[in-house]
Amino acid sequence: MRTIGTLIHHELRRMIRAKETFWLLIFMPLLLIFILGNALSGFFDLEDRKIDPIEVGLVVLDEASDDTAGLLRTEEMAKWLSVRGFPDKEQMLDALEDGKIGYGVAVPEHFAENVASGSAAAWELYPGKNGDRNLVAESVIGGLLDRINFVQSAVIALGDPQAAEAAVRGASGAEGSYVNVTAPDMSGRDYSALEYYAAQMLVMFLLYSGMAAGLSIVDEKETRTLNRIYAAPVKPIQVLVGKIAGNGLVAFGQALVIILFTTTVYGVDWGDRYAHLLAACLLTVIGSVSLAVIVAAFTTRARTVQAIFIALTVVMTFLSGGFSSEIGDFLERLGTFTFSYWASQSFIHLILGSADSIVQERLTVLGSIAAGLFLISALLGRKAVSHE
Repeated sequence: MRTIGTLIHHELRRMIRAKETFWLLIFMPLLLIFILGNALSGFFDLEDRKIDPIEVGLVVLDEASDDTAGLLRTEEMAKWLSVRGFPDKEQMLDALEDGKIGYGVAVPEHFAENVASGSAAAWELYPGKNGDRNLVAESVIGGLLDRINFVQSAVIALGDPQAAEAAVRGASGAEGSYVNVTAPDMSGRDYSALEYYAAQMLVMFLLYSGMAAGLSIVDEKETRTLNRIYAAPVKPIQVLVGKIAGNGLVAFGQALVIILFTTTVYGVDWGDRYAHLLAACLLTVIGSVSLAVIVAAFTTRARTVQAIFIALTVVMTFLSGGFSSEIGDFLERLGTFTFSYWASQSFIHLILGSADSIVQERLTVLGSIAAGLFLISALLGRKAVSHE
């Protein structure tokens, strides 16, 4: 343990003393967040625009709710929504995934019964791939449910549940709170340009920070420092652990500084789920350092490591929307296969205040990728730190 501790201490001192550490890992991400967040803020501001009726897939799993769901097919709603029925939720979700519809609505079983009795009741909303059309559909459907809420709460206050069910079917009014809208894949608030690029730049520069581990390994190969290290009673696994832990600590410190600075100076709200935020940072750091070790295992030149890692980072950042939030459906689908996508999505949904289930889903995928990279780096670790 003392040997590993010495190696970690040496790695920390090497990183802290390097002038590039401050400029590349701290100053540059904060500067880019400020520039991109202000220069591109107009792309994140909502403005009035004409939108054609949105094709909405509808699944009614409660026969007693047919009349209520039929309110989506009224002439008034037709200006905004074009409703298409589906026999089950699976077919509706398939059509949503294929882009055949722009939004999905499911009326669950026992909905009318729950409404009439005053129990918790909800329609399930499934957003499509177009953010503007999602907002319109959610607004229109939310307004309908607000009217249902108002009638239900008024009638239940009079103590007549049977009248409540009938009133829901002919809903009209303003506000209420008994019927809730649940959006399994969508948050209720938007992020600003500063918040969006804070998450994206944090991930990108954590990857650059992890690159330092690969550069350190290869640099010591080139200068034959590893030969001198192995002349002492030091094992390759100890060198590998020292490199990973030392650079991982630097990357984690970098994340802490960026998060604190953007919170206090830029006003970025990272949410109050600190355990999830910590997990997202740790998993991103583990993945970036592991990726650096993998790259270092296949080359003996620092410039090659740097070129490969920068290329990987730039491509993954681009596909995950790090340079532009609108990159097209095809590239967005490719982005889901990148480590950067799941890391940035974890941070973005924490900023949005999304449901725990949504955040945990992103963290689970991110953790799986990070674990896979760590396992591969462990298998290739001996090759990476070999002095031969």
